[in-house]
Amino acid sequence: MLPLVGDQDGDVGRRERWARLQREFISNLSNPGLRLEEMQPSSMDRCLWRCSNAGCGYAWSAILQLRTRRNPTGGPECWRKRNRASRCAHAPHH
Repeated sequence: MLPLVGDQDGDVGRRERWARLQREFISNLSNPGLRLEEMQPSSMDRCLWRCSNAGCGYAWSAILQLRTRRNPTGGPECWRKRNRASRCAHAPHH
C-alpha cells in the first residue's frame, strides 16, 4: 500500500511526497472511511486534502492518482499564488 511505495527504492522524493500526502489527507470522498494507507497510488478515488503550506490551509478535492505521480498536483490556491507571482516577476516594467 502507499507507505511502501515511498520506501521501496530509497527515493527521497517519493518519501517526501508520501509525508506531504499524510499531512494533507483529510478523507476519501469516493469510499468514506478508507484511509490513505489502504489505497493504491493509482487509485482513482477522489479525496479531500488540506494544504500544508504555512499560512494556507486551503481545502480541495483531487484524485489520489494525481497526487502520487512523479509531478503531483498540489493545492490550487497555492498554485494560483505562485503563478501570479511568476507572471508579475516576468512582466515588463514601464
